[in-house]
Amino acid sequence: MDRIMEHRSKPTVESIGFSEDRLKDAYGRMDMENHPWARHASKEIESLESLCSTFIGKRIMDAGCGRGRHSLSIAKKYPSSSILGVDYSEANISSALSKKDGLTNVEFEVSDLRDYRPDRTFDIVLCLYDVIGSFPDDSDNEAIVETLASCCEVGGDEAPGDR
Repeated sequence: MDRIMEHRSKPTVESIGFSEDRLKDAYGRMDMENHPWARHASKEIESLESLCSTFIGKRIMDAGCGRGRHSLSIAKKYPSSSILGVDYSEANISSALSKKDGLTNVEFEVSDLRDYRPDRTFDIVLCLYDVIGSFPDDSDNEAIVETLASCCEVGGDEAPGDR
């Protein structure tokens, strides 16, 4: 009986073995376009804007942008804003770039937010869903928070994400 219980115990990160390649692969395989929660970017942008006052004319970073649905929604709705979407999945950034449809106010970069240091700061830094907390080691997640803080313009808006 003890052996049966032993096998039913919940797997841990140590027993499975964390792999960044597996994490990237998992995010790259997610069907974002057809996922029920992924269809509401414009409504989410409206909610975020109520927290940030306005996106008009702002420099915005979408940290962990995935396939760019929020970045692209903001770029379409606010042509005077400039948006940078950053994600560490090449597949996600490739998908985002394919959807730009001539938008000139949005850029996308492949980068790891744990050690990302852009050459500019932003008025608004968005970090939505599970960007913070995706790594089992707290120091990795803390490094992402430090990066986001360093990207904020002093006096800029911070939209709550993974609180």
